Amino acid sequence: MPKPVPAPTATKSPRQPVKPRSTDEISTATGAIYKNVEVEKVDPDGIIVSYTPVGGGIAVAKIYFSDVSDAVRQRYQKK
Repeated sequence: MPKPVPAPTATKSPRQPVKPRSTDEISTATGAIYKNVEVEKVDPDGIIVSYTPVGGGIAVAKIYFSDVSDAVRQRYQKK
């Protein structure tokens, strides 16, 4: 009977994983309100977020910088 071969040792990626930035709520100029927001990605024209919709569950949306307050824009927009 052959001897078992040990599994290879896991190696750590040289890049650190991106940690989503959390915020409670983002409101847009059109009146949309996103609750329990996690910023998944920052694009040049907006942010991609996951959030809790009114009916529950989880959803993903892109919120454009032109549709948010100056405070949100300054927090995430790269210069």
